[in-house]
Amino acid sequence: MQRIACVASVFVLVACGCAPRTGSVGSAPPPLLATRAARTTYRPPPPLPPKPLPLPPRPAPQPRPVYVPPPPTPVARAEGLPSYLRPNSSLLRGKWQVIVVHHSATTRDNVKTMDRHHRNQGWDGLGYHFVIGNGVTTGDGRIYKGHRWDSQKTGAHCRAEAGRYFNVHRPKNFFNEHGVGICLIGNFEDDRPTAKQMASLQQLTAALCSELGISADKVYGHGQVTGSTACPGRSLSAQLAGLRSHVAQRVAAGPGTPGALVARACVPRNLRALVETGLLVDELVDLLGGTGHVAWVACEPPAGGLALAGQGWPTGF
Repeated sequence: MQRIACVASVFVLVACGCAPRTGSVGSAPPPLLATRAARTTYRPPPPLPPKPLPLPPRPAPQPRPVYVPPPPTPVARAEGLPSYLRPNSSLLRGKWQVIVVHHSATTRDNVKTMDRHHRNQGWDGLGYHFVIGNGVTTGDGRIYKGHRWDSQKTGAHCRAEAGRYFNVHRPKNFFNEHGVGICLIGNFEDDRPTAKQMASLQQLTAALCSELGISADKVYGHGQVTGSTACPGRSLSAQLAGLRSHVAQRVAAGPGTPGALVARACVPRNLRALVETGLLVDELVDLLGGTGHVAWVACEPPAGGLALAGQGWPTGF
């Protein structure tokens, strides 16, 4: 009986375990193999195209430039003779017709030594009308007025016989009687004029041509006239063509503006004659501090001799 009961129990348990379950419990999930997707190979997304660089901003339209021609190069104008270079007597405009340029042939000359030398030659003092210093024993570029210019006296600087000169017949001694003599101190066979000497020569010559109505092509070197001297030396002679051109331009430009004012010297009347011959020129230069150009007037100075005033003459030279 017991064997029968065990068999029945097993049968009952088997029958219960195989019966379908009901109630709140859900259905069993499907097999795992049924839910697994097919394996795929990973492919990265294609790269994005590069962004184009931003264009630079368009510049605002500019007006088309208008051509403006450059201003003409200013030409220095010729000035009339300043008061300190004017003669004491009336200026004889009809007398002076040419200008003759010289050199002293030595570097250490000055107005006093040349005046003494010319007197030893039997002349009545300095033969030139103007002298331009070189900075050795005279002021560099300083213009000295001779007594011949003050009295409008015939020069003693360029003796020439009667004959044909520069396609024009000239009487004997024409270039002394009608030529303004300008001497630059120095030996221009061996050296060159200083820049200040040339500037003073240009300005003085232009002023004389403008004041006297002399054509620039009538500015000559001493040797050009006589043909018997090297004066005014090779270096200065080579610059005379440029000098004439410069003077012609300045004269054509018309009168200019007077120069600045400098100090002047008041000279006692009893020394006036010495000053006019150039014998006191260097002393006045020293008194004026070595600058500017020498000018003087006859006056009655205070006790002590030479007196300085705070006004003076144009220094366009």
